[in-house]
Amino acid sequence: MTSDATFILISYRIIVLTLLALTLGSIASLAAIAFIESVDWINDVLLISPRSRIQLHNSFLLTAATVLVPAIGGLIVGFFSKTNH
Repeated sequence: MTSDATFILISYRIIVLTLLALTLGSIASLAAIAFIESVDWINDVLLISPRSRIQLHNSFLLTAATVLVPAIGGLIVGFFSKTNH
């Protein structure tokens, strides 16, 4: 190979790797943002965050969520624990 062909090959590899890194980095950052937003949404829906608890006017629903959310979570963990062994 001549030095020009080697330079073109190296340049091509660098460009391909750079584009691949930009693509994968963008996908990973969007996935991280989606994960954070979904956790924030779940906190609001299940009345876990203090902000959602303050904004709720129905005290019965708040009490029920305080008891049921951890209980349902424990049942789900127990179910997965039983099925994996």
